Amino acid sequence: MRFQEDMLPWYGNHYPIEFEIRRFFERYSSLTLSEIKALLSLSKEDYNEDMIKECLYNLLVRYGVIIKDDYWDGEPRYHYVESYRQDSTYTKSYYSFEANHCQNKKILLIADTHIGNPEFENFRVLRKVYEKGIELGANKCFHLGDIFTGKYGDYSDEQIEKQIEAFIEHYPNPDQSEMMTYALLGNHDEWIRGSVNHILKYGQAYYYDFRCLSRYIPSFYTFQRKKWQTNFGDIGTLFSHKLYISWIYPEKRLYKLEEIGEEKKWMNSDYRFLVSGHLHCGFIYSADHLKHSKDDIIYLGVPSTSNINLGGTVAYIVSINYESGLPKNMEITTLDSDKNCSIYEGETFEWNFREKNKVYQKTFNVK
Repeated sequence: MRFQEDMLPWYGNHYPIEFEIRRFFERYSSLTLSEIKALLSLSKEDYNEDMIKECLYNLLVRYGVIIKDDYWDGEPRYHYVESYRQDSTYTKSYYSFEANHCQNKKILLIADTHIGNPEFENFRVLRKVYEKGIELGANKCFHLGDIFTGKYGDYSDEQIEKQIEAFIEHYPNPDQSEMMTYALLGNHDEWIRGSVNHILKYGQAYYYDFRCLSRYIPSFYTFQRKKWQTNFGDIGTLFSHKLYISWIYPEKRLYKLEEIGEEKKWMNSDYRFLVSGHLHCGFIYSADHLKHSKDDIIYLGVPSTSNINLGGTVAYIVSINYESGLPKNMEITTLDSDKNCSIYEGETFEWNFREKNKVYQKTFNVK
């Protein structure tokens, strides 16, 4: 698949649809796709949904005129930003995902797909993991970073281009009602973003803004950050590529699993549930011994969903269950593979948010 030219959508002698939508934002400030479609229905022009989405991507990625909020249920909402913030670091790094409501949830967790590295990349196992996640009732997937391998081989413009093309050609693309994927940037993704700058273009959207990938796989959205936080009820949760320790030592990230024990003194309870990738093996680690913590904390390391873990754990399904409007407990189920890329449910770990828990310190896929 070759890249397409990203032309402004002019129709005959009329103003482009992009101009119309931008004018709506200047008037209403905040709009959903449904609201935009309703406004356009009053126009004499016949604009289809693909045209509308293409313009939203242009305004979001190419021009930095709008930002986007996503929600567990309900439509994304786009917001017009002040002129001094347009096309700024703010618009390129902004992220928001709201999960704070009291319905039970199922989440698929994957990480470190390293597309472009033949020792890691396995689209078959990735597709099977998505199919199993959807079968089990998960409708959100969180990718913990290192989508691409970035530096590999000659690390030329052409090599990077091949990685992007492989993603577009082979990455799972379920219907958005079945599964939405929200991805963080890992250190390998940052190599791409930091190196190509204005040299390579994906249409007219630069590679370093990975949000442009949604134009080709609408069920995939990338936060332009290495971490993000949300709440499940009153449970503060942090998703990051590398394992976060504490606000006391915000730049500290773990590079080896053994460092958890070495860095206990820095651990703090500003989050109850912490999820990370990067280490390639999966692990579950709970800490009930913190001096400043009144609640247990659980760390979950997401394994690399790739060749290196075939025959072991390649992903997780996390079920968060609510009672009286608050999270009651959580079940973490491993998704394991055999050498033929078949995916099946493995061990389940239970975690209660309202009671004392047993201590978990278990590692998966240690070679």
